[in-house]
Amino acid sequence: MPRVSVIIPNYNHSAYKKEMFQHVPDQLETYITYGDWYFWIQLSKLAKVFVNGQDLNNFRKHNHNVSEGANISGLSFIEGLRIIDLLYSESLITETAYYKAYKREFMQFWMDRSSTDKANEVIIRHMFRNSLSENLV
Repeated sequence: MPRVSVIIPNYNHSAYKKEMFQHVPDQLETYITYGDWYFWIQLSKLAKVFVNGQDLNNFRKHNHNVSEGANISGLSFIEGLRIIDLLYSESLITETAYYKAYKREFMQFWMDRSSTDKANEVIIRHMFRNSLSENLV
């Protein structure tokens, strides 16, 4: 998960008006593990986000969930970098925050690279080499 300063700490405490969903771009469907990040970023640009504070749903954690597979394959790095790029390209984070987030992701990737799917590793390395900031190149 990219660590940037603009986050909603717990999605199951959040609410939104149903009609707002139609304004979220279709690109949401291209995310497998970071769709919630993309959704809330887009929604927060359209309206105020209200955090309720009450549990509105429950989750079960198990060994065969999407997140675990995405972490092992490297998909979580790809989608996390896409989210960081989105935040930066839309001026929602500073260049300093962008640099720190990319650096943190790179350090984590470097530690996990031996278990990363080779095709995803190529994509991740390309994303690191072609970041949006000239300071990272």
